[in-house]
Amino acid sequence: MAEPVSIFGAAGAKYGATVAGLAIGTAARYGLALSEGRKLTWRGVLADLLLLGMLGLLAIAISDAAARVVGISVGTDYRVLIGSLSAVCSDRLVRLARDHFFKRVSDELAAGAPLQP
Repeated sequence: MAEPVSIFGAAGAKYGATVAGLAIGTAARYGLALSEGRKLTWRGVLADLLLLGMLGLLAIAISDAAARVVGISVGTDYRVLIGSLSAVCSDRLVRLARDHFFKRVSDELAAGAPLQP
């Protein structure tokens, strides 16, 4: 008889690669900052850690969208790559998502249409 699958095992199988990619990308981002001579501050590290949840969601959305475009399932190596790239360029990715959100809200308000969820 097969062992029952726990919720943590299923979540780890689906999102573990993305989390690993985020960890690798964050380490690469800090390594790049140190090699350029920039000082790391606790405030900057805390801000990056707080952004990792949203970056994980964006990385998963990007990999799922890529899977729909290609028509096949995205493997774990690509999920790691997408997660690490999203962590390395997190400031640009968050700024892009924020600007897109504000543009859409201002367009909706200018059109006079009620915001749809």
